[in-house]
Amino acid sequence: MKRAAWFPYFSLLLWVLPLVLIRSGQQSLMAHDEGIYAVQAKAILETGNWLAPQWAGEVGFDRTIGIQWLMALGYQLLGLGEEAVRLPSSMAYVLSALLLLRIGRLTIGDRLGWLGAAIFAVVPLVAHYARLGTQDMVLVGLEVVAVWALLEGERLGHRSWWPLVTGVMFGWVFLIKGFMVLPAAVALLPYLLFAHRRHGHLANPWLYLGGLLGLVPVVGWLWASIGLYGTDRVWGSLFGKLLHLRGQTYQGAGPLYYFWNIPANGFPWAILGAIGGGLIWGKSRDYRMLLVGGPLLLFLELCLFGTKTPYYPCN
Repeated sequence: MKRAAWFPYFSLLLWVLPLVLIRSGQQSLMAHDEGIYAVQAKAILETGNWLAPQWAGEVGFDRTIGIQWLMALGYQLLGLGEEAVRLPSSMAYVLSALLLLRIGRLTIGDRLGWLGAAIFAVVPLVAHYARLGTQDMVLVGLEVVAVWALLEGERLGHRSWWPLVTGVMFGWVFLIKGFMVLPAAVALLPYLLFAHRRHGHLANPWLYLGGLLGLVPVVGWLWASIGLYGTDRVWGSLFGKLLHLRGQTYQGAGPLYYFWNIPANGFPWAILGAIGGGLIWGKSRDYRMLLVGGPLLLFLELCLFGTKTPYYPCN
């Protein structure tokens, strides 16, 4: 008997949900990022200031404010507590797994698509950040939505409106992780350029309309913040943080840091993933620029960036 179309997603949920729902009641917020974002989200509700990240009564724009907005909404929904802080990451993790299943079914088949999504869910670095109140898992979720929308657009043919969703996502990515939007966008170029004849995304006006719509909250936040706090304090801080990270290393990490760090954090799946990438490159001409070319380009970008940390590969 043929299985219902929803069954793979249901079975994946049975695999994924326990990983974020079952946790110790004694697990407090971790230093430093979780505590910073939790306090900044709490300050939003206490002061009514939805523009500026605040810490110890001081305003600072060394980071964007998207994750704090989501946590503040979580506080309003669940009350103050660790569950509200981690709710955006948990939801993004589940959504990412389900959409990766859909992406896999569209590109490499039902069985391999399910296995790929199930493996993603138990990669140690991913499962860890799914349970933390930080930007990283939400960033991954938005990027996965962007890729999924492109593939749905390709499935429906040229001029489909689905790429509009992709364009919108990149504005939201900026609000969550600032200039981390740039390497994510660049990593899509192999697929967008080399497979353009097949999908036609770069000639689709919906993609650019989505990009403009995605900029609306970004421009609105920056405009209002600059009007209240000044250009130097807002834009200067955001660029200053980027330049600071560009010239910094993590505990002396050199250019080869990710060549061992990613296999270690993703063991054993990173090794098997490399084998799978080779098979996809040889057998799937249609999607090898998306499934192999994009990750390789992102890997190169991370290697070239000055600051290297154990969690950047999650992004």
